[in-house]
Amino acid sequence: MNIGINYKYKDDFQDYCKNFIEKNNIKHLEINWYKHDCLNKEYEDEYLKQIQFLKDTYNIKFSLHFPTFYDFGSRIPFFRYIIKEHLKECLTYANSFGIDLIVIHPGTIGQMDIPKNNRFASQRLLLDIAHSKKNEVRKLSLEIFDFIKSEIEKNNYKLKIAIENLVLDNEICVKSKDLISLIKDIKSDSFGACLNYAHAHRAGQDLIEYTNEVKDYLLHIHVSDNDGKCDLHSFPEAEGCTLPWDDIFNVLQEIQYNNSIIAEVVSENIETLNFTVNFLKTNK
Repeated sequence: MNIGINYKYKDDFQDYCKNFIEKNNIKHLEINWYKHDCLNKEYEDEYLKQIQFLKDTYNIKFSLHFPTFYDFGSRIPFFRYIIKEHLKECLTYANSFGIDLIVIHPGTIGQMDIPKNNRFASQRLLLDIAHSKKNEVRKLSLEIFDFIKSEIEKNNYKLKIAIENLVLDNEICVKSKDLISLIKDIKSDSFGACLNYAHAHRAGQDLIEYTNEVKDYLLHIHVSDNDGKCDLHSFPEAEGCTLPWDDIFNVLQEIQYNNSIIAEVVSENIETLNFTVNFLKTNK
């Protein structure tokens, strides 16, 4: 397994290179799709320079995460047009830069307070509405994934698309069966699953079962820690966090997973990043 970490623009870039990249011999970083993830052109240019330096100097392999603010469940025609135009740019950039995997979230139904049970008629009504909306969002998401498939085929891109399991009630593909069903309906070997263990833990899923159910589609893994109540993006075994790390590493060995594991830790502290990577390398 190749251990990596998510990468965003660094103000202390030289320190990051020396005391994290070099110290840990990092060989995989996951970058954001830079072009429309900021409003500052100067920031965008500097971010690109950093990524190019990391590739040229350290021979780093990159995967790419398409920004989550592009909601594939949107019903607004112009917004869907923009999503597709930006996806074309993203696919072209990834292919030209030697990136072979892009992580993408499916759509959401937008803001909706969904009941946790169905005891009362009012709760059942809202649950029915949410179910109907999710079916529509699934169709809308599938339409954009089909567009991505056509772009990959038309341009002969050597790209894999890893669809990530989500976490909240207003999102689709929280459960493994829904993620697998969506991937199957795309009908392309270019598509598979990104299993985010933190998302599955927050959603109350059995992580061992989840892994075994998606193993035949598993292209990529995201990890961070949380308390099962909020997707905290904490470092492993942080105070109050409860991810069953031993179970995760054991099941990954059982299924002989040999692709990348990317830590998605919200921290700029070099020591925290060092600890996270060392924890994953030691236990893999």
